[in-house]
Amino acid sequence: MAKWKDTDFEYNHNYLDAPDFISESFYISSYGCPKCNIPLYKTVFQPSEEFSINTIRGKVLIKRVFVCPNCRTYYAPHPGYRLSDNNGYYLECPDIISYQHNFVKMNNLGSVKGRLDL
Repeated sequence: MAKWKDTDFEYNHNYLDAPDFISESFYISSYGCPKCNIPLYKTVFQPSEEFSINTIRGKVLIKRVFVCPNCRTYYAPHPGYRLSDNNGYYLECPDIISYQHNFVKMNNLGSVKGRLDL
């Protein structure tokens, strides 16, 4: 399984005409992709269902994840941070198969129901 890397991207907040949802669990966010500038889509994992990712620092449980369907890249803030704090991880999927595999897993566990904690 691919390891998520630390991100040092600066996130922008450009809004474009885009669908509100790309699945039942991923909805449009206020962030734009740092690579292609289209809106990122977000899903939230509830407290008992936080998603485990394998990072260069070991396993991390994430509370939310953002995805760029155009670049096939996932972004997740470090626990305790917002994506806008520019402190998180990213995973670039090398092909559509790995992107879809990750997307289905996250979509099945994710929710549009927010949570207040970082």
